[in-house]
Amino acid sequence: MGDLVESFWLYGKDGAKYRGYIHQERISASSLDGLGPKTARLANGPALNFVDDNTFENTATGELLSRTKP
Repeated sequence: MGDLVESFWLYGKDGAKYRGYIHQERISASSLDGLGPKTARLANGPALNFVDDNTFENTATGELLSRTKP
């Protein structure tokens, strides 16, 4: 896992609250030095797919989670 770049709360449509994290990989090859892809996960482990800036899909359940309360 890469460097932690953001920590935030996510909410399910039933109002359940989850802690999300975004990590960013670093590429350190001489010709490719820079930032790599970002990955998102819930605090309890499942990966998240980016839907848009405020919405994520829990890959374990398919549930859509939002940064804003329902």
